[in-house]
Amino acid sequence: MIDFLPDAPAGSVVLTPVTKNALEMEVVYRDLTREVKRDLKAPDGAAHGGIDLLLVRPRSSDGAATEPVALTAITFAP
Repeated sequence: MIDFLPDAPAGSVVLTPVTKNALEMEVVYRDLTREVKRDLKAPDGAAHGGIDLLLVRPRSSDGAATEPVALTAITFAP
């Protein structure tokens, strides 16, 4: 989980995983809406008052074993 400071939400976030197509992230906005981003990009945080937190998790459509959660880069903007 990546939790931004209460008075400093992110405006946009892009994650770069170690293994392509192995992760997804749930984005929780300041207006309490949520959405899952399978492409690991949340460019529209300002439309929801900012991004409050991210939950990064393995992606598996069939419940099979998945790659570990590992990132090489996190890019965010205010």
